[in-house]
Amino acid sequence: MSLYTANVDGTGLQLLYGANSHASGANVAGTNNNVIQFLNPRQRTDGKIVVIDRPLQNTQLGGDILIIDSAKFVDIHQASTAATSSAVNPVILGQVSATSLGVTTDESMPSLGGRFFSAYPLYDGTNRMLVSWSPCLVQVAPPRQVCTAQNSRAPL
Repeated sequence: MSLYTANVDGTGLQLLYGANSHASGANVAGTNNNVIQFLNPRQRTDGKIVVIDRPLQNTQLGGDILIIDSAKFVDIHQASTAATSSAVNPVILGQVSATSLGVTTDESMPSLGGRFFSAYPLYDGTNRMLVSWSPCLVQVAPPRQVCTAQNSRAPL
């Protein structure tokens, strides 16, 4: 799912962001180029968009939080205008992870950084968010334990 805009009456549907940004691996832990979807978009006061990125299925109901700059980019590596393209540093991306936890969206691997289910911007000028997050847990032997590289098959 990409991000679209439309008029209030439902007319004028247009692609806003992400037609070619779904297999980008653009988060701290990487997605191993698994196809992700942009879910639950919310606009921050600075105009950037907060989304949960995850595959549609098989992710234990969570993913990473991305910040998308749709004012300057139409895709992760594609600036929206030629003027923006020349002014934007080539290492700056249209979407970046909002945390440094190392959340992976690889559907077949545990995420040592846990997973986020939702993120809501606080409109107080600080760009803080209220999030729901769950740590990665494994059932090695009772009781459950927090995932580590030693007790799970997640990459380091």
